[in-house]
Amino acid sequence: MSDTKIETNSKKNSVLYIIIVLLLLRFPLLYLGSFNIIPEEISFVIYLCVTYLFTGLFIYQNKDILPIYNITPIALIIFLLAPLAAIIAGNDNDPTLVVRLIMAALFLIFLLIRGKYKFKFSKVNIKKIIIDVVLTALLCFIMPIVIHAIRGFPTIEASRMTFDIPYIWFFQLSLASVSEEPLFRGILWGFLRHKGIKEHWICIIQAVLFWVGHIYYFNTGINFWIIHPLLAILLGLIVWKTKSITYSMILHSSVNTFTDYLRFTP
Repeated sequence: MSDTKIETNSKKNSVLYIIIVLLLLRFPLLYLGSFNIIPEEISFVIYLCVTYLFTGLFIYQNKDILPIYNITPIALIIFLLAPLAAIIAGNDNDPTLVVRLIMAALFLIFLLIRGKYKFKFSKVNIKKIIIDVVLTALLCFIMPIVIHAIRGFPTIEASRMTFDIPYIWFFQLSLASVSEEPLFRGILWGFLRHKGIKEHWICIIQAVLFWVGHIYYFNTGINFWIIHPLLAILLGLIVWKTKSITYSMILHSSVNTFTDYLRFTP
């Protein structure tokens, strides 16, 4: 297949994916669920499973040009292992777990056998990788403190022993990171890049859509009006800098985990 045809098919796939997942799934389903117009658990189960399905299909269809969408081999591995992360998190009662495990296994089989996909790691720049890792690690530590301060240092009178960081981190990785990073900082970013939009504008556009995508939090005050857009910009900057959603997945999980942890008092 020629590069032109691949690019044309990729644009069509990305448009279809964005319409289905963002406009038909995330906005109406999670919004209706958050206001109990439909059962919240049902809306979330449908959103999570179908989002995982369409993300996997998109990855398979665009397996030859995934770097355009900031989906590097490690990010792909994280996506495929997400259901296992839910098991590590002890989330055995997750109704989506078995479904996502089956889908992940099928995606991997199709990628390796039918798609002949090879996890090719491009020539590494050790200095760049070290900088990216250190930057992400620092943000994983600093941003939860900043967010906690913006919120006014709220506390919950409970033992920190009830908050198991590794398990919560894997839980966040298997849910929020895997359902949101490929969408906002991956496929949406690559689609806008295809359109010739400058990276700094893409960073702003994805942040706005990420913020609007959490509109069901609009009545949470500072959490919606300041923290969500701030986090969206930060995650976008990380992807812009690293050209991979691997780092934004890790940062997203860490921020969600540690901002909750800081609310617990001994």
